[in-house]
Amino acid sequence: WMSATADPEWLDTVDFKPMRKSIRLIRLDDKDHAHPVVHKRVYAQKITQPKPGVWLVDFGVGIAGRINLSLSGTAGTTITIKYGEKLNTDGTLDQRELARFIRSGSTQTDRYILKGAATETWSPRFVYHGFQFAEITGFHGQLTEANISAEVLNTNFENAGAFHSSN
Repeated sequence: WMSATADPEWLDTVDFKPMRKSIRLIRLDDKDHAHPVVHKRVYAQKITQPKPGVWLVDFGVGIAGRINLSLSGTAGTTITIKYGEKLNTDGTLDQRELARFIRSGSTQTDRYILKGAATETWSPRFVYHGFQFAEITGFHGQLTEANISAEVLNTNFENAGAFHSSN
């Protein structure tokens, strides 16, 4: 329906005219909330290759955050990063539990297409994931601790209070 080659038989559309009295329009403004900030950086505790072409990175702790990759390779090569908290018995990433909640698309997956520069550093900018493990495919080099790290993100709210206990 969005292109000149769309199927002309697809005509089952309905115009929706909202009732203005029941809709409250608000302006979204990024100044109305605190933006996520990097709390700390964590490093790979273990990197394995459970299958040819599949790299599994264990960060040793579950985080909410994103990864940083520093790679080089042929322009147009797609690097796929999947995130999760469990492993299959063969050492690959198990996303079955997470996939139950996804109606369409890939579960906690990022893709980066190499430009072909000597070294490219990349991190997703508009998303973060919950994970301990990252599975990387499409990279044809040797993945090491120097190639990958992760950033723990949190929202930069002001402290609203504190708690101290002698226990």
